[in-house]
Amino acid sequence: MNVKLIEILDAMNYTGIGAQFLYHTKTEEIVMLGDKVFGLARNEALEKDLRKHPDDYIDLPNEYEIDEVGMMDTYIENFPESDLKDELSETLVGRSPLSRFEEKMKENGLWEDWRQYRAEEFDWIARKWAADNGLTVVES
Repeated sequence: MNVKLIEILDAMNYTGIGAQFLYHTKTEEIVMLGDKVFGLARNEALEKDLRKHPDDYIDLPNEYEIDEVGMMDTYIENFPESDLKDELSETLVGRSPLSRFEEKMKENGLWEDWRQYRAEEFDWIARKWAADNGLTVVES
């Protein structure tokens, strides 16, 4: 079974804001079950098929498995000891860590470096998920 890397990555990026994605083994397609944030109705036909044929579907990594805040923490751990490292660590405590981290990274000219690190982590998670589920990753 094949899965397109770009489709896994797209789904993973959208998952963090409330959508749930599955890989359908029969069609080799990624399908969206529903979206709580943008109010897209749950796909009733898909839910029915999922109840009838649960083995035909594989959950894509969810927001907890992706753990973007954990990624940020690991990124910060690799910084040399400095005031900036302490400031970045503080962004992860409390409410809205993603937006506070983003703001601090942009303020310090590190946004592109973070985006590259994040993309590499997402790529690793996607490839691991595919391998763990016996799927072959197609690059294009």
